[in-house]
Amino acid sequence: MQAKSATQKFVAPMTEQKHTLPFILMVIGGFLILLGGVYEISAVHAISANAIISNLTASNPALANNATELKLINSEVSSGVLYDAIYAVVATGVICGLLVMLSGFMVYRPSGNRLKVFSIIAIIFSLISIIGAAGFIVGMILGIIGGILGLMKK
Repeated sequence: MQAKSATQKFVAPMTEQKHTLPFILMVIGGFLILLGGVYEISAVHAISANAIISNLTASNPALANNATELKLINSEVSSGVLYDAIYAVVATGVICGLLVMLSGFMVYRPSGNRLKVFSIIAIIFSLISIIGAAGFIVGMILGIIGGILGLMKK
């Protein structure tokens, strides 16, 4: 019977490999991208041109004559394609943030080829998030770095 060395006695055998650093970077990056998207959605929803027009006309009575025309223009914009396009762009940040976070969770204990696949997904959706909020830019950078680190692991 062979005696175990001192390191073999105290070190548990590695049955599965965990990829902690790519996991942490992707989850934090995805969370920041998601947070940026939610912030932009709330900002777009809260700031309407009608509120801005009301503030301008209250501070400058000369604009009061044009206020009805400005409110009419705002109602056309807020009910039209432009407003929907703004929401679609902002929703891109939320969707990208969720997908980068999901990729981070999937690379923590990957089986088979999942590490490379989800690292590539994290990189792609981190880059796409620039259309939306990009997680205050930091989230996008963390997602890309986490994806690159996941690709470098074996």
